[in-house]
Amino acid sequence: MLSAKLIALLILDFKVELDEIGSLINEICAERITTAIQERDDMWRRHENAQISFLQNENSQMLTGLHMEIERLHHHLRDLYRRLYVKNSFDSNTMLENENEQLREKLEIAQQNTDKLNQKLEECEKKSRDLEQQTNETIKVLKNQLSYQGNRIRQLSDELRERTAQISKLMAQLPSGTIAETTETARNHSHSQPNIHWNPAPAPFFGKKDSNLSYMVRNVSITYPGGRPNVVAQRYSYTSSMPRSHHLPSLYSKPRSVPSSGNSIEKPIRLQMLSLQDRILIARSLYELQNSFMANSTTSSNSTNSKVSIMTDKSMQNTI
Repeated sequence: MLSAKLIALLILDFKVELDEIGSLINEICAERITTAIQERDDMWRRHENAQISFLQNENSQMLTGLHMEIERLHHHLRDLYRRLYVKNSFDSNTMLENENEQLREKLEIAQQNTDKLNQKLEECEKKSRDLEQQTNETIKVLKNQLSYQGNRIRQLSDELRERTAQISKLMAQLPSGTIAETTETARNHSHSQPNIHWNPAPAPFFGKKDSNLSYMVRNVSITYPGGRPNVVAQRYSYTSSMPRSHHLPSLYSKPRSVPSSGNSIEKPIRLQMLSLQDRILIARSLYELQNSFMANSTTSSNSTNSKVSIMTDKSMQNTI
């Protein structure tokens, strides 16, 4: 009995520790993911703001220079038209040739400047492409990290399932008294665990046998949250002429014989063996408990994964 109780307590402590470990893992993963996403978003925003400000400054300088050059050329053309139509001097042809040469040189200089500006634009486009590639690579790395963490969560959930199956097997192998005590303690810890009520038949006390009690009834009620209790009643009849067989469940034994003095009162002995049907019922209830526990754990992990995917999608939309 003591070893069984210790095993049951260790099993309960192990379950609580597993639940705490799972919750801690989920919290740590969520915190790491949120911090990584925030750092990535801040880095992208700073880099993009710097690029935008640089391009704006360059474009503004280029536009101001072009406007000034256009105005200068416009004034120069006006002067040339005036000289062509007025013809006040004799060496107008030489002056025009010199001016044409100067204009050609200026055009070549302007073409060189435009080529330089085109090269700068190409370099800016290459930088933007490199930045896009870097962002895509970072997104892929983060997705791989999320998938790895999801696989890790699945592995941990599978380990939890295996350990709960082992625990259920151990619980099925335990005797009846320890099973009842463990179910009562587990019912106090969790709301999703079914309640198993044992309604024993009254055993005779003081060593007196009642001739009217020709049979004994045992009721087992299993209550689930939000549902009706499932009651299983088993009746076992036996008489003094036809005693109860050994293979039937012996929840109640015959009381001990009263001593000659008659002053001492002893309670009947409670045997620790359950029948096959009772063990099947308890194993079924434990299996349903395990399924409900695993459903809750899977729903919590799915909710965390969906939240993380929603956060990543929002960050991607903001960056785009």
